[in-house]
Amino acid sequence: MFRKKLNKKMKLSEILGNNNFGYIELITPNLISGWALSRKSPLVEIRLICNNQTIGATKIDLIRHDVSNHYNYNFKTGFNLNLGPKMKINSGDDFSLLACNSDEKIFFELKHIQKSVDYKVSLRKLLLSDIIGSIGYVEGISPTGRLNGYAFNKYNEDTLNIWLHSDSIKSQKVPCDSNIENLPEIKDEHINDIHQFCAIDFNLKNMKENIYGKKVWFSFDEEGEFLINQSANLKVPNINEIKLKKESFLINSIDDSFLEELSKKELANLDKSNYLIKKFANYIDDYKI
Repeated sequence: MFRKKLNKKMKLSEILGNNNFGYIELITPNLISGWALSRKSPLVEIRLICNNQTIGATKIDLIRHDVSNHYNYNFKTGFNLNLGPKMKINSGDDFSLLACNSDEKIFFELKHIQKSVDYKVSLRKLLLSDIIGSIGYVEGISPTGRLNGYAFNKYNEDTLNIWLHSDSIKSQKVPCDSNIENLPEIKDEHINDIHQFCAIDFNLKNMKENIYGKKVWFSFDEEGEFLINQSANLKVPNINEIKLKKESFLINSIDDSFLEELSKKELANLDKSNYLIKKFANYIDDYKI
């Protein structure tokens, strides 16, 4: 999980001049993450308040060594507030994210860890949308340009579309409706919630825009504000220049659709199968170094 590094230049007078500290570090369609503390009394809960009603709450129950060390504080400060469809709001609603102690004598609003960011702008957009509760992960790109990953909403079975982004191209919609049985990786924290048909079914070589050699990233929204977790910075391989030195690796990397075509035709039409086998052999020869 991304955590913004605490400001080491914060003066002691600034710390002692305020007894309450609370910051939002991450807002995703699935959760809000951050930390909060009070020097007057240990804080116990984070509440999402809308029109004076609590629509979501979570315990402050995570140990944050970085926060404890920075503030010389010995109580738990971290939290993850899971988001779901029951937290959706209307366009005119007023809401706040607050921290409180056990007797509710301490109540204060959290801020975004980046001073220039108003957390309510992003959170309002999210709480008004249909992507609330969505989870996703992009594991990587195969040598032939096929995306490996998944996206789903843990509160309903509807399939999702995610969005691909790269410099100088229009956002591209990517369907997530294939069977997960062939996924190379599923994150442990998603095992219990993942749907059967939520794997990405998309090959980058089918895009109209030329994105070979470019970095790509993914989001739940077309604008690219709510990013999807991915294994690393992803760069599309230049498929037209790929030269694989190990023939066994090449065979495993042949486009899945070609191998499926060969398998289906094999029993139905022997003559056609022979033709495909020759085509397959030529395909390998073309890539040999």
